[in-house]
Amino acid sequence: MVADQEKEFTGVRDSTVEQSGVKKSYHSMLSITNEITIAATPEDVWLALVDFPRWENWNPFLRDLEGVALAGERVKVTVNPDYAALHARLHDLYPDRQLSEGVVLNKSSSFRPRITHYQPAALLGWKYHNLLTGGYRQRFALQHEKTGGTKFSNTVAMTGCLPRLGWETAIKPMYDGGMQLMNEGLKHWVEQGREAFDPALFALRR
Repeated sequence: MVADQEKEFTGVRDSTVEQSGVKKSYHSMLSITNEITIAATPEDVWLALVDFPRWENWNPFLRDLEGVALAGERVKVTVNPDYAALHARLHDLYPDRQLSEGVVLNKSSSFRPRITHYQPAALLGWKYHNLLTGGYRQRFALQHEKTGGTKFSNTVAMTGCLPRLGWETAIKPMYDGGMQLMNEGLKHWVEQGREAFDPALFALRR
């Protein structure tokens, strides 16, 4: 089921080709995925993921998230990176490239996507579309590892003229570094057991 929704999410068909790790589909959609293994159950990771008010405590990339974690709801997402950490990560990821300070916008930006995928302890996704900036989708997938823990996959997919123009020079580097920092922040938060989400609320969201 999750695999089928992954194809729906990215719009990828058999005609998809890989170019430098970027998926291009018949929708001209660009996507990037970062994964990490968290030493916790999918249920524990999920409880932290849907605890939107506390994202600011662990997320150094999308540091402000307002709304309710339910299918069909609109949420307010603010991209407001820890710029020092992000620039340091970008130089680690792209040591042979001269990345200017302009790669990362030095101001926060907000948008209001709608939650489109909601499977407790498995999948959370939202999408947003703007005539000027194009389409944006983000998906968080949780998969139990046979060796223990949870594989957490963080995927962003975009389409439109502006994303295509700035993908290689600015957007891909920024999201590549930012999503890695986000995944690491979630891993640390969950594994340290910081202010665990109330399990009683988890039942209400099933």
